[in-house]
Amino acid sequence: MAVALWLVVVLIGLALFLPTLNPGITWYNSGELAAAAMTLDVPHPPGYPLFTRLANLALQVPLAGEPAWRVNALAAVLGALGAACFALWLWLAGLGAVMAGAAAVWMMGFATFWEQATNAEVYTLEILLLAGWLCASLACRSGPVGAGKGLAVGLCFALGVGNRPTFAGLALAAVPAVWNTGLPGRFGREARFGLLLGLVLGALPTLDLFLRLQNPDRVLMDPLVGQGFDGFWRVFTAADFRKALLVFPPDELFRRFVDWVRFMAGEGGPALLLLPFLAFFPSSRTAAVSQNDGTDRALPCIVPAGAWILLVNSGFVLNYNAFEAHTMLLPSVLALCTLAAAGVARWTRGRPGWGTGLLAVVAVCGVLLGASRLSPRDQEANRWALRMTAGVPHGSTLLVSNDVEFRPLWYLRLAHTFRPDLTFRLIDAVGPEEIEVLRQEAARRPVLGSLIYPPDLREKLRPFFRLEPAGFLTRLWVPPAGQPTGSQGTASPATPSLPVIPLDDNHLPGGKPAWAADLPGSPGGGAGLASTGPLAMPETHVSSRHPWRQGGTSDVVSVGSFLQPLPGRLRIEGAGPFAPVVFSYEYQVVGTASGERNTVVGAFLHRDDGLLPERHGVLVGYDVHRLGDLLPAGGEGGSGELVPPIHREFVLPEGLAPGTWSVHLLALRPEPPPEAGVLRPFLPHENLLNLEGATEVFRLQYGVGDRPLVRASRDWSTFLQVLAPWMGGGDPVDIGRFGIPPANP
Repeated sequence: MAVALWLVVVLIGLALFLPTLNPGITWYNSGELAAAAMTLDVPHPPGYPLFTRLANLALQVPLAGEPAWRVNALAAVLGALGAACFALWLWLAGLGAVMAGAAAVWMMGFATFWEQATNAEVYTLEILLLAGWLCASLACRSGPVGAGKGLAVGLCFALGVGNRPTFAGLALAAVPAVWNTGLPGRFGREARFGLLLGLVLGALPTLDLFLRLQNPDRVLMDPLVGQGFDGFWRVFTAADFRKALLVFPPDELFRRFVDWVRFMAGEGGPALLLLPFLAFFPSSRTAAVSQNDGTDRALPCIVPAGAWILLVNSGFVLNYNAFEAHTMLLPSVLALCTLAAAGVARWTRGRPGWGTGLLAVVAVCGVLLGASRLSPRDQEANRWALRMTAGVPHGSTLLVSNDVEFRPLWYLRLAHTFRPDLTFRLIDAVGPEEIEVLRQEAARRPVLGSLIYPPDLREKLRPFFRLEPAGFLTRLWVPPAGQPTGSQGTASPATPSLPVIPLDDNHLPGGKPAWAADLPGSPGGGAGLASTGPLAMPETHVSSRHPWRQGGTSDVVSVGSFLQPLPGRLRIEGAGPFAPVVFSYEYQVVGTASGERNTVVGAFLHRDDGLLPERHGVLVGYDVHRLGDLLPAGGEGGSGELVPPIHREFVLPEGLAPGTWSVHLLALRPEPPPEAGVLRPFLPHENLLNLEGATEVFRLQYGVGDRPLVRASRDWSTFLQVLAPWMGGGDPVDIGRFGIPPANP
């Protein structure tokens, strides 16, 4: 029965995971772990030596296709094995085989478990090691403990701690199973030898981590980090991450707990939170029922274990400030499924068929719910890398944070020799030395970056560079001697290496690289970048409703009393099918006073019927900036005096609906009224357990950069009503229009 149960759960897991594998990398750690598998480099602390070795072995399997796909397949196999060992533990504890299998399938159907099992991530390995440890410990509950059981206990514990040191806290969940069982008297010499051997063998990946950290050619982490035993210990224990623990005040902890509840109920169904309560409150009717069904033997073992794992894992995650903290909750999902199975078994003790049927139905519903919440397998991170770099000049330097930005780029470089002309400079902190290095580099070659992270990066760079938008990125210019850094004049073109390309061709310039042949096309049919060139632009410049005069100021429509916009234009940023379309515009500033320097200027895209492009409750395809940040420091300019034109641009989002679209320019007061709720630091509806990470990915994906997020409204007229208290004078000015035809049938 044990072998049959184990095999059935494995096969169900593989049937769920393998057809839904991500074809490549995704955001966050996926690219880093795939790159570490290819090079045996060391990923972020604690280093994950066992996973990277297993992933490296997976890459040796003679299968065609993307390297990341094979690492994703490894995660799927580990997830299926972990669920099978979990079912085996429940069965060995005393639950029925069908009930144990249903609990395991329910866990696999949890949306985040499913995502982690189809992606290059380490968390399914943690579930396998935890379930293996619980099984090995339970095997020592009765009877003599020989060398084999001792070996299994030592091996699972050492491998688990080597994978993530927090495993030591979770491992205490096995104590109730062996408490008061006379284990010391049954743990003889052979068992002690097996335990010692298991600990030694399980520590080999940790020794491997120490040796790999001494490699001076590492890339994924600073090669100076991890040197010597002290450095190894800091990496292994994630010492630098401890400052992210216990940082939340009580009110925020409560909000995180509320989002924890919302997360669990949303991805596992309400039953995942309701059924576990049954494990702690026995039914008066079934309490009198005495049956030899193993329930009495199972509950004292699995209920304390599930409660402990839930307390330790969720308590840690709720107090830990990290990207994707919710992905660390898989042990809590295992614990909730454990408690749910125990509760159903307790309350249906007199009618076990009812309990088995109930849990089986809940498991099927959980799988259907999880399948409906899976993210699209559209290689979003790859698409972003292609779009972001499409217009980056040859030989440029890219400033990237060693997290969300760098990892997909580095994986593509290793796997596909992606843009070997580019230099990636990791910039997680900026000081005087880094500023000087960047000044020297910007004098020799183009230097660009999203400037999203660190959050104060733009403020630190502004005194030394002229910062000009360039598609998804911002370019750093070293101004000529005597020219203020804030000035944007015509002496240095705003985007000299990003040419304006007419959009009236029937095809886009360039071709799709061979290695990108399997990447899907843009969503939204003809509204995205496709081979038929759907943007209906007969001329390079965008049509306008106003007779612009670039040579003088008369008859020029003004925004407020001191902004005079020039014609907007569209261009394709670079070449190839993934090259984004950019809307660029300029305006002149006339005679600014000190108060006007703090004016906020916004350019907003909308369709003629009022439709606003939005994702996740905030706008995309817009620009917002403070005027004073772009003007020369010092002089304010007299009445009628023109300063050099201000150049701005933003990326059009993929998948714009067919129709005629307009861009309007507005002058806004320095700060919006608090009650307006217009500006958002983070995505408005994102779970607090991944708020910062999801927001950073959003900024990168849609080319928002470090601009403030703007809350979306129902339509353009409603948006103007929301902005009314913030508008600083004058009506919105139409600075350009373009059309997108319907998709070809």
